[in-house]
Amino acid sequence: MSSEIKVSSVKAKDGTAGISIADSTGNITLNNPITSGTWNGGIIGSAYGGNLVKTGSQTWNGSENHKYLNGCFSATYKSYLMNGAFWNVEAGNPAIRLQFTTGTDTALSGGYEYGFYGGNMDGTTSNSASSGSAYAILDGAFSAGAGKTVVFDFIVKGTHDADMETSAIGNILQETNFYSGGIFNTGEASTITGIYIIMESSKNIEGWINVYGIQE
Repeated sequence: MSSEIKVSSVKAKDGTAGISIADSTGNITLNNPITSGTWNGGIIGSAYGGNLVKTGSQTWNGSENHKYLNGCFSATYKSYLMNGAFWNVEAGNPAIRLQFTTGTDTALSGGYEYGFYGGNMDGTTSNSASSGSAYAILDGAFSAGAGKTVVFDFIVKGTHDADMETSAIGNILQETNFYSGGIFNTGEASTITGIYIIMESSKNIEGWINVYGIQE
């Protein structure tokens, strides 16, 4: 047995009509319409005090071994979310190298300190670390093959603060390892505007990176 409820409006406690249901066209009228703007970022946005605003993205098509993501960092935000994935690397077990940039297609090639520690799928532990390096490494060792994938997410801070080292803290998951840790660049006076990914031994790769500013 079916039933039908017919209403012309839904009212608030004070008697005012919050939603008016028009006619046979099915149109709905709101006293305070939804306007364009930034939607709430949900769990991630709330955890960091605001919403997420996309500031940049880049892709690698499988026939590229280095690429810039320019202009994704600015003085607008103090913190950024950077997440991405890489897969289908050429043979040779190359590392994925990351550098920050100080201008369009201008990589900062020194002063990197990074350390990641984690567990392997066989129950053992491992780490990846270096000091005074020309880059940071986003994986311990990348095995070749279409099914081999590295995914990662980082919170990046200090890109435009002359008294603060640019830092990225987060997680890396690759085929057999899960790492947590972070990256510093010791060039405090450097203004960081983007990211540069360059593969070891010029090996090609597929992938993408998205960057979001965190509104406070």
